[in-house]
Order: sequence, then C-alpha cells, then structure tokens
Amino acid sequence: MIWRLAVLLPAFLAAFPALAAEPTVLVGHRQHATLTAAFRDAKDGETVFIGPGDWQEAVQVRQSGLTIVGTPGARVFGKAMGGKAAFVITGDDTVMQDIECFDIRVPDRNGGCVRLEGRNLTLRRVYFHDSQTGLLTVAEPGRILIEDSRFERMGAGAFMHGIYIGGGELIIRRSLFLATANEGHQIKSRARRNLIEDSVIASLDAIDSRLIDLPNGGVNIVRRNVLQQGPNSANYQLIGFGHEGDLHADSALAVDCNLIFAQHPIGNQIVGRGRGVPRAAVQNNLMIRGGRFGDARLAEEVKARRARARAKCPDLPEPPDWLIAGESGP
Repeated sequence: MIWRLAVLLPAFLAAFPALAAEPTVLVGHRQHATLTAAFRDAKDGETVFIGPGDWQEAVQVRQSGLTIVGTPGARVFGKAMGGKAAFVITGDDTVMQDIECFDIRVPDRNGGCVRLEGRNLTLRRVYFHDSQTGLLTVAEPGRILIEDSRFERMGAGAFMHGIYIGGGELIIRRSLFLATANEGHQIKSRARRNLIEDSVIASLDAIDSRLIDLPNGGVNIVRRNVLQQGPNSANYQLIGFGHEGDLHADSALAVDCNLIFAQHPIGNQIVGRGRGVPRAAVQNNLMIRGGRFGDARLAEEVKARRARARAKCPDLPEPPDWLIAGESGP
C-alpha cells in the first residue's frame, strides 16, 4: 500500500495545483506546509509524504512505526535538531525512503542526516551527502537495514564516518558508500552482527581511512562487493576487525567473493586484526593492485582477470562502468 501511495503522490499533486504550488507534506490526508507541523501531527503507524521542494528544516520523530516517504525533488538540508541531525528519531520501527539530505553540520562536528535514538530503522533509496555524517546511532539501536542507498562525501569539516552504528545488527545491501573525507571510515559499526553485500564501497580520491571498520569484533559477512582503497587513503587496511577490543565470544569475519581495487601507494591489507581477534576467512576474492581508473589498460586487466576469477566465484560482482571510467558516480 505504501509504495502505491508513493507512486501516486506526484500525480495527486499535479491534479491539485494549489497543493503543488508550495512545498507540501501530507500525513494521511492532512496537508501541512512545514515538516515541523507534519511531524507534530503524525501518529504512531502513519505515513508522512514529503513533497518536492527544498526543506530547510530539522525535526524530531517521536512516533513509532512511522514511515517517511520522499518524492522526486524533496531535499532536506542545512538544519539540525538539537545540535544533532536533520531527523532525530526517538521512536521505534521507523522506515525512511526516497529522501535526499545534505549540508548538515553542528559545532561538535557530528551532525548527521539521521540520529537514531530509538530502535530499528530501515533506510531505502536515500541519498545522504556532504554532511558530517550520514547516520549515527545510540549503543543499542536494534536492527539497521540499509538498501539501495547512497552515502557520499561525508566527514565534511569533521572527523566522522559515512555511517556510525553503535551496536545491534547492521544489514547493508545494494548501496554506495563513496569518498568519506578527513580520515573517516566509510562504514564504522560496533554491531554484534554485520552483513554487507552487493554494494560499492570506494575511497575514490578522498582522504578516508578504512572502508569498513568493525572495532569490537562480532559476527560479520562481507560478500559480493566492489571495494576500492584509494591512493589518498590514510589507512592501508581495507577492513579493520577488533582493533578496539573484541567484545563477543563468537566473533568471526568472512570476506568472500569481493572485487577489490588496492590502490594505496604503500600497499594494501584486506583485513587488519586487533590483538586476540580470530583470523578472518578471506576467500574467492579478486584483488587488482595499482592502476588508475580511466586507464584503458586497467579496464582490460579487470575484464581478463574477472573472467578467470569467476570459475571460483560465479557471483563475483561486475565493476560499475562509472568507477572504471574514473567518474565520481552514477
């Protein structure tokens, strides 16, 4: 039902020019002119539709079971609630999709598009960029699911990460994490369980640190991703495992069937382990060292070596055309 309403909302607004003339937020059938009014009005379990337009507001989401849906052209930017984030979510079981958010900065330099203080969050098709961080959670955030989303150029004016997960469970699928700045990790997660698959995690030319940092161990699977550690990265390790103390008796890390571009000038290490952390199971990956994107020779090497590597890993991912061409993204 929700996806049908999301598809029909642009047509609905077009049919009623008075509503489309100014940015509009709908809560059920109730119309609001501001995000603040809409989120004050919303009840548990309702859906908030954010219409196209520039929304320079920040809100607290107190309700549980709320679904927040953007429409094409809905952009939230430039404001933080309580010195924290554009959306400070204190309710549980929130779903957010089709939202663009950017330019969130606060004095303590951990301003984000979303600060999760409740439990259980799903992000789908969000585009978070050019902020101090994309998502920051409390220590027990429940289950975090991120699908078909893009986090780009985080760490702006800060020493933060693309996302920072304080605990719980993290699942990432079919998403992009690109060009985190100021020596931040693309993904930092203290979650007890992490599954990261079918995604592109790339430094590009940014001065980032690790692509994935799992500082407290946990049970982790990293599979079928395209991973690129760039020439300007401050860290030669692609993945960090247990560097801040292994907190889990069953800690394990499987790194399987990834296409890896290792372009750090002093060399690359796929996994760096903390003291006493179990050895990672690293298998069926294709690592291509050196080279520059946009170089035809690198493109030919990728094509030839990937064809051979698929005998061991039929699910080895295809590198995106834009990455091989040396472009910033799709």
